[in-house]
Amino acid sequence: MGLNNSNKIISADRIDCSGSLKVTLALSASPDITENPTDIVLILDRSGSMAGSPLENLKAGAKKFIDIIEESTGGTQDGTIGSGSRMGIVSFSGTAVQNTQLITSVDALKDAVDSLTAGGLTNHADAFTKAVALFDPASTHTKVMVMFTDGETTAGPNPNPVAAAARAQGIIIYCIGLIGSDGIDVSVLNAWASDPDATHVAVTPDAADLEEQLRNRMEHMIELRRHKLALLSERLEGVSPVKKLAQGYSYVTDENGHTLTDAEGVKAGDRVKIRLLKGALEAEVTEVLHER
Repeated sequence: MGLNNSNKIISADRIDCSGSLKVTLALSASPDITENPTDIVLILDRSGSMAGSPLENLKAGAKKFIDIIEESTGGTQDGTIGSGSRMGIVSFSGTAVQNTQLITSVDALKDAVDSLTAGGLTNHADAFTKAVALFDPASTHTKVMVMFTDGETTAGPNPNPVAAAARAQGIIIYCIGLIGSDGIDVSVLNAWASDPDATHVAVTPDAADLEEQLRNRMEHMIELRRHKLALLSERLEGVSPVKKLAQGYSYVTDENGHTLTDAEGVKAGDRVKIRLLKGALEAEVTEVLHER
């Protein structure tokens, strides 16, 4: 879920501040996250400024995104998000609610999206708090939040510390600014999102642009996961017993298969097995030398 060519902002002379701008969402994702199980929370703005066509378009786009994740993780649209990945829905206005837990049922996710109604203020801090609570800290899945909002914070505490705490937990945050009747403060989105801003923040004026942005986001997310796995593989290779054997070390056990790490308790005449990188040796202890 990467992002290229982001921070595309409509110039002021293209926005009628006395009216509203219809936002049509067409969400898309990379076609393959089967090897990278991911927990994704969609955070959807249902504040009063989203009333009417903006919210309806948001619903249509969010459901399309769910379909794409389903197909990406299972190969076919069978009603279930597969390959270990899960999705959850958090929506917010003056307060936020967890519309679902992290689940795999496509129907349940779409029902949650369809249930949204617009009204009230905009509390981003509570939205981030409710989204963080959906993740299992012990899970090894990549954890991703995708915040969709068309307005500035008008309720609740400062969201910046809440978003910062989420990032500190390893949660990747993407922010998509939807130009609506309340406008959008891009600097705030930059403060919330993971770094770098160029791959985690976008302001999108139209459906085609948003689809491209979200496809790039998914690719970026997958690349991050692969990079982490490669680093882990290198670290494991560094402590691999096989690598140690290849360096001339051996693995010694007694007649019962117990690992020997100390000469204490071994006596002359005992049988031991010495495992090498290739093959093993059966030996008899003729003398025990203790360290002084």
